[in-house]
Amino acid sequence: MDVKEVIWERRTVRRFKQKEVPEQTILRIIEAGLQAPSACNQPLTKFIVISDLALKEKICKEAGFVSIQKIPSPVFVVCDNCFNSRNYANFQSASAAIENMLLYAHSIGIGSWWINSFGDGKKIAELLKIPANFSIVSCVGFGFPFEKPLKPSKPVLNDSVYNNFFLSSSSSKNPDDWQFEEIAKFSEKAVFAKSPEIGYKPLFLYEFKNELHFFETLLGAKNLFVYDIDGNIPFAIASANRQKDFFCVVYSEGLKRWFEKRRHSLGLKNVKILSGDLGAFGQPGFDSIFLPNTLNRLPKERVLEILLQLKKALGKNGKICLSNLNSLSMIGVIFRNGFGRRFGPEIPRSRAQVIEIFKKAGYDIVGEKGFSLFPSFDSFEYVRVPKGFSTIWRVLKKLHFLNFFEKFESKGFPSRFCQKNVFIAKLKKIV
Repeated sequence: MDVKEVIWERRTVRRFKQKEVPEQTILRIIEAGLQAPSACNQPLTKFIVISDLALKEKICKEAGFVSIQKIPSPVFVVCDNCFNSRNYANFQSASAAIENMLLYAHSIGIGSWWINSFGDGKKIAELLKIPANFSIVSCVGFGFPFEKPLKPSKPVLNDSVYNNFFLSSSSSKNPDDWQFEEIAKFSEKAVFAKSPEIGYKPLFLYEFKNELHFFETLLGAKNLFVYDIDGNIPFAIASANRQKDFFCVVYSEGLKRWFEKRRHSLGLKNVKILSGDLGAFGQPGFDSIFLPNTLNRLPKERVLEILLQLKKALGKNGKICLSNLNSLSMIGVIFRNGFGRRFGPEIPRSRAQVIEIFKKAGYDIVGEKGFSLFPSFDSFEYVRVPKGFSTIWRVLKKLHFLNFFEKFESKGFPSRFCQKNVFIAKLKKIV
């Protein structure tokens, strides 16, 4: 394979055959990494090859790095902090080595997975006897591929290159400062971070299950999900209700490819994936239309347009079900200025904002339910909290017994302080 072919065709592999890569092959891959440029040509990057099954088991159980069990030949990459740490030169050197390793591995038919979420780094450093002056940069998994990943949507030159001066589009964490097309592009690229065969897991499991159960009580014979971004809710509901019909409209053709592959891997024949603008959507007569977190992830004006367009899609007595991350919840207060998620910007909205947008679009809210007073902190491990809340957050994360509060549900006044609210709306009756 020539260099361009290797660079353009390499894909992240997350499913491997249960066959260890020969030691000599791993050493050749690491040797390729050593050919990469490094700051001042100093040997700052070191590699720890994990071949002991008992050690892998310890890392999995004690450090919480569950994915290591799926990797035949994991390699931890570490860098020295004593030299050339200015401007993260040591991390840059290690990253250059990793990229060389990934490319060479692909050229010889070995799959690779660059992982930066590897559980408790301190515990791993203890188990692997890594000195205090070294940092773990990542774990790189190698193995014989058991999948052929979809080609993801990559950035294009026009969106990434500037002449002399940086003139970027919005980097705000508030979707109101973005264009809908920008969010659609961002989401399309981000979804390919995981293979459709693996899919995404909900961040707050108890909240997700309760919301799912409530959505199931609202199903009709014909159901539509609008602009979902990871497929978790529609595919889980469709799997449990195979006698009903489901349609999913996603932002773009790229997202449609990922959703189609995910649908196929789950064996769902009762789900149809569509893409594009709702204005050209010619499927009337839906009993229930679901908008999961749409108001949190898109500009308010765009959501208003969506609600207006959906009037044509609703059947007689049809209903809209919109879930909202509540600005009066604990999470809503902490992230009141918005936050950057995998799929783009997201911001909590107030109950008043939800009511206002439904009113403008010509709907009446006929039902409401709240879920989770605040999350169980064991499931909130990787969320970056604003600096002003970091100290209290470290204390709260220790309180795992508070799972009870994530399981909380209410249709009354307490729902106004719940993390997630689901609003049910119907078209205004013309008197």
